[in-house]
Amino acid sequence: MNNSHWELRNKLVTEFENDARENFELLKTSDSELNRRNYVRSLFALYEITLSNLRETIAKRLIEQSEFRGKLDIHKLNSLMDESATINSSGKITKRYNQIPLGNMVKFVLKTYCDEMGLCKNLFSEGFSDFKKSIEIRNRITHPKYDQDFRVTKEDLYVIEKGRKWWNSSLYFIRDNGR
Repeated sequence: MNNSHWELRNKLVTEFENDARENFELLKTSDSELNRRNYVRSLFALYEITLSNLRETIAKRLIEQSEFRGKLDIHKLNSLMDESATINSSGKITKRYNQIPLGNMVKFVLKTYCDEMGLCKNLFSEGFSDFKKSIEIRNRITHPKYDQDFRVTKEDLYVIEKGRKWWNSSLYFIRDNGR
């Protein structure tokens, strides 16, 4: 990947960070259902773009390391891709977006990153359950089935913040300890 690709991706991360920060500040000054939902949505957009960057970084490392190891775990690499391939009835390859649930992908990416970088800390012992609950809240307000599914309660916000703290501490750990 060239530098312009990473410059664009880093710009997007910064933009999404600003969105989440602005929505959080707006929520603090004007607590409303709309502001709560906007904050949750912007926070998850930030998670998704950050996770995508991590996936690309790990995929690149797997490919580079395969030259030294003499082998490439194609299944691991395939799981990191944004798209998965299947063969249609015409015998042609078709691509579709990878539909791995976010919680599973986060766990896979962080575990794979730690394995590849030789880090042995268990990032999932504390706080990951709150992160998974925050995913459920995001999913509920994004795909509501009932009137109350639109609501983000104060308890929901508390869980979202605990999940955000886990996310941040996990990313700080890998940033500070990765090679």
